Amino acid sequence: MRDGRDYWRRFACVVCIGVATIAAVAVTVVLVLAYGRAAQPPSFDVSDASLTHFTLSTSANGPTNISYNLTLTVTVRNPNWAMGATFRSLEVDYLFDGQRFGRVAVVAAPGSVVLLAGDTTVFPVAAGAGGERVMNLMNGNGSVVAYRNQSMAGAFDVLVGFCGQVTFKPHALWCRLEVSCPLKLKLPARDADDGAAAVDDKNATACRVLSPQSGC
Repeated sequence: MRDGRDYWRRFACVVCIGVATIAAVAVTVVLVLAYGRAAQPPSFDVSDASLTHFTLSTSANGPTNISYNLTLTVTVRNPNWAMGATFRSLEVDYLFDGQRFGRVAVVAAPGSVVLLAGDTTVFPVAAGAGGERVMNLMNGNGSVVAYRNQSMAGAFDVLVGFCGQVTFKPHALWCRLEVSCPLKLKLPARDADDGAAAVDDKNATACRVLSPQSGC
């Protein structure tokens, strides 16, 4: 009788050891799959873009000035299912004809924005408010010509670019992040009754993440 009990005890012990081994291997595989490869960069979408003022002026011997009012909403998603993303910095650049005319800091303090695995956050971005920004013409009068042509066509090609640094836990490497969002924006027509300008484009525009830094 005792031999029978000892047999079943040994059998149960072997089964427990086997189950524990399989569980340990499964956990190891999951950890390797989760943390042993490069992280996927965050995805960016731009929506609710509103260009209510966009004026270019030139002087005989001075720079070209752009006065503008541009607001938009940025949605950032962390696609990684196991790694959180922490931003050290994130800035938005506005470019017309390949030249920057505005910059806005979205993440000003390192570590102030943390995206958990699979999480999403939304940033409202406003810039200009009628303020004048200086744009030096690097290609002669090309930007003036582009402005006039696009103004006549009724829509402006504005490139919204993001740049910053992000790290994915448990990795310690800070990765350079560059994102490009080409937009075609109109100056909305003034309402005949109250002169109000409407939001130009509520549709979301998917942005393109440029080649990530090696090791990220």
